[in-house]
Amino acid sequence: MLEAGKVIHKKGRPPKDYEVTEDMKINELKYIIARKDSKIKQLEMENELMRDFLSHTGRK
Repeated sequence: MLEAGKVIHKKGRPPKDYEVTEDMKINELKYIIARKDSKIKQLEMENELMRDFLSHTGRK
């Protein structure tokens, strides 16, 4: 989270004087993209491992 510039806030409603800046929005989007990229890489790795397993067992 910190790598993408995401600031960790306390749970609950933000204070009334809390302003969301463009930088905060950009950092939030960068964080979301980084998480999705990470998930895609994980799934690709799992698919590769499954393909290798199936080819070694002679199923595919």
